[in-house]
Amino acid sequence: MEHKSHWNIFSKKSETAVQEPSTKATRKQEDKYYGDELSDYGSNGSQISPTTQKTWRGHVTVLGAILIQLAVGAHHGTFGNLLPYFTSFMRQSDATLTNADLTVILSAGGIFQGLSNLLAGLVVVPLCGLKGCLMLGCFIFCLATLLTYLVLYQDIIMLVITYGFLYGLAVQLVLVPLSILPAAWFPEKRGLVIGIVMGAYGLSALIITPLQTWVINPANIAPEKITMLSLESNSNETFNYFTNAEVLNRIPQSMFYLAAVYGTLITLGLLMVTEKPKNQVETSEEHEKLFTKLSKTFQFLCCEILKSKDFWFLFLSRYTYMIIIAALLMFWKSVSLKLSGDDQLVSTLGGLIGVMNCLSRLLGGYLNDKFKFCYFQSIISILITVTFIITMFLYNINFYGFAVCALVLYLLGFTHFSSIPAQAIYLYNSPYNGALIGTLGLTDTLAYLSIGILNRIIFSANEIENPFFVFFLIMAVLSAINVFFNAAISDKKKVLTN
Repeated sequence: MEHKSHWNIFSKKSETAVQEPSTKATRKQEDKYYGDELSDYGSNGSQISPTTQKTWRGHVTVLGAILIQLAVGAHHGTFGNLLPYFTSFMRQSDATLTNADLTVILSAGGIFQGLSNLLAGLVVVPLCGLKGCLMLGCFIFCLATLLTYLVLYQDIIMLVITYGFLYGLAVQLVLVPLSILPAAWFPEKRGLVIGIVMGAYGLSALIITPLQTWVINPANIAPEKITMLSLESNSNETFNYFTNAEVLNRIPQSMFYLAAVYGTLITLGLLMVTEKPKNQVETSEEHEKLFTKLSKTFQFLCCEILKSKDFWFLFLSRYTYMIIIAALLMFWKSVSLKLSGDDQLVSTLGGLIGVMNCLSRLLGGYLNDKFKFCYFQSIISILITVTFIITMFLYNINFYGFAVCALVLYLLGFTHFSSIPAQAIYLYNSPYNGALIGTLGLTDTLAYLSIGILNRIIFSANEIENPFFVFFLIMAVLSAINVFFNAAISDKKKVLTN
């Protein structure tokens, strides 16, 4: 008889062992049930034949997906690095611009990102297929990079369209198929495969951030401290912007180099990514299945998911995490440059942040497999709260202290990208997991809209003398509230009626 420890309250398996024996056969049946959705998108639903050829093609597909993610992940992973460059360049035509003004770019992209998530899953994939959706997203991503070269000479609105909306659309058109195609080859290791592929998205900053800095500022010229009269607060404020002509001239040119790097990685990746073979069926039957599936999907959402309190706690948890992540992506470099004028040192921090981003996603998946979600995710939220409180007192004093806080926040804050989807699928065992994850993805839209409004209020309020202090305080409060959202999420699988 297997000995069961009485003190292991964190173990997810210990709670579910009585209800559902964790036998090998049960796991395989459960995995097949989770995999019904993948069958609809290109898998034949049968167990993968353990042939050398199929295994080889599956591993090559995973490697290709990693290459594509290294390119696409640069949008979020390096925005904080590019923000001071963009602001410095556009200040040549409008000297009143600040970094806070250009944060609307990431906010706009995030607002559109949540909507494009559903667009990709419900419209583009059925019309173009998974590989077609992937190719379309990659094309738009490279196009947006090239168009950014032109719009840098225009106004912020044009930059919002290219670096915000177009990138937001492209990223989701890429992420949806890359969440399905590689995992279809390894149904018994789906969580691990998705964790590796999504980890590459976070790792992008480690490679692209130093490359951006090397292309734009190879001589490591320090930014200039500029004192400006704030029209909102009617007081003088000090900002750090680049004014060297050589640095400024390289900023738009860097978009060409980046487009070449992205294009190379993406082209190699597309050549390597292969869809798992599927059964040949008649076109009319495929159309009938499509409409039937859409009808059942919406019925599942309305009758099962939207009526479940656990879904809404997951929704609120992810919404809170996305606000915190957007704040980190926007301001880590702006704050770093206030503490250190060494641009390459700050770029090194950006690379390390990319490593933490990657490790965080892997950590979230690992913890979700080993422990109860409500316990480990609540502990993570508590640690994030404490770290933000420490950051409030270090961000304006010591660069290395702030750097350590930033690395800890990235290590903890990005765990939800793997833990929340994994927990959602664990709770709602159904063939409609794509719709479930897509609905949770709407939190991107709400979170980036919220952070955009929050930025405008905090950084333009007359009464706030130290906006970053207030900003980090609000992030600490949000993380503390999120402890209760995470603690309320159940670990019992739902009995679905549909």
